[in-house]
Amino acid sequence: PASLQTYLSANEILEDASIEESILPNRYYRWDDFIKKPITPRMIRLRILGYNQLGLGLLYETVNNYDKALLYSKLSKQQFEEINNVHNLCLINMIIGRLYLSLNKKDSALIFERKAYDLSNQLEDQSNVPGISMSLGRIYLAMGNTSLAADYFRTARRGCGHLRGRYRCAIRDTMNLRNGCAAHDRRRICSASRRDIH
Repeated sequence: PASLQTYLSANEILEDASIEESILPNRYYRWDDFIKKPITPRMIRLRILGYNQLGLGLLYETVNNYDKALLYSKLSKQQFEEINNVHNLCLINMIIGRLYLSLNKKDSALIFERKAYDLSNQLEDQSNVPGISMSLGRIYLAMGNTSLAADYFRTARRGCGHLRGRYRCAIRDTMNLRNGCAAHDRRRICSASRRDIH
């Protein structure tokens, strides 16, 4: 599709370090989510490349191609790690955790979601916490730990009143636990995860 070709073309352009010569100096940008200073043209290029690869990952996720989604998400993570962009590292770890859950790799999913949770504690902006909490709830639910899953669903519900779709999703999952519906199959968990794309 055209969207895929656009992302792939952008990726090819952004991988070329020579474009850094045409990036305007830092004073023309507001990059609140960077930690390293000064912000260099390389950092700006890698941030945009990371976002583009994140977008490719989400695009592949929407068509259930989790292997390619994971590939591009991990490439995105590399860019954000190099520039030490904590906000985007939190986001991409959350997405990678969700992808591992979709692949039924629960231990790997838990590692990345816990990393996202730890990174979120370094940020003033806590907007990712409800999504991370819901993902952690789904992981623990898939692992059979319904008590811990319910705790994370309640945390998500408390933290995302302004995000109505996710709010309903958290309520539904919490109610499923209360009604004894702990045996969710993989498809059920994966389809719920896809509705939470950021």
